[in-house]
Amino acid sequence: MSTESNGTTVREAANIEVGRSQTLPAKRVEWAPIMKWLLSEIDSLSYSPSTRWCFYRVMDRYKLPKSAWGTFKGTQSIWRKRFKEGLAPDTLSDSVREVNYAGYGAASMGEFYREMLSDPPDVGIWGNLPFYAEVWFEAEAMNGQFEHYVRDAWRITTRPFRGDYSIEKKYQAANDLLAMAKKGKPINILYFGDRDAKGKTIPYNALKDIQEWMWGYEDSLQFHVAGLTLDQARRYSLPQNFERPGEWQWEALSDGQASEIIQEALKLHLDLNSLGGAIGEAQRLRSEGTKRA
Repeated sequence: MSTESNGTTVREAANIEVGRSQTLPAKRVEWAPIMKWLLSEIDSLSYSPSTRWCFYRVMDRYKLPKSAWGTFKGTQSIWRKRFKEGLAPDTLSDSVREVNYAGYGAASMGEFYREMLSDPPDVGIWGNLPFYAEVWFEAEAMNGQFEHYVRDAWRITTRPFRGDYSIEKKYQAANDLLAMAKKGKPINILYFGDRDAKGKTIPYNALKDIQEWMWGYEDSLQFHVAGLTLDQARRYSLPQNFERPGEWQWEALSDGQASEIIQEALKLHLDLNSLGGAIGEAQRLRSEGTKRA
């Protein structure tokens, strides 16, 4: 396969019933205009997308063959050139398993002022709310996206899985949830992942161990698979996984589609009016505390 500065050759094979198998002529993919369009799409986001999300966007718009995935992943020379021209190196994200906590903070004004002297803290919102919530998702399903629409917007803790959750992370989650359950709070967990065989087992494998470590408080936990569902994949006419037909991945969603699914789930399973009120009060207290300090 030859590669030139303005394009990359991608071959598609097809069996044509003319008495024997033939191979279609090579189809040339011109990456320069594709990258220009893709960068404009990335610029419109409030977070850094993953490489896989980017490929779904260009595959859908430019009708690229599925075989172009390997070539697209290998376009590092193009990205390096863009970086030298001034493109930020964090334009694309690399998902991680770190838990992104939200909603925790000082429990009283006295504690708030003491912490303010060294490091101005966020004011906790969960202490006065009658419930607790978290959002879990597969890390490859866009960490920045969930940070933007869930953690930053609603102060909800997010837990990226990136495949099966480790024992350490499951035990950490169990202890965090147990602390809330002991306060008498019902707990809602919303899970977002791929619509495939592995995606169906990942959250339940984690949930089984986490509930065992909640020591009698496991009934406080309500678990909801909020996406990606088969109905959602059909609603948005999503392309199937280019590596495994018959399956759908979260990255196939546009930013607008993903936002719609996330917002619908939050509205369905959580009291957003109470949550919004708690966030507003926390912001007021933090502003007041900062002025007094």
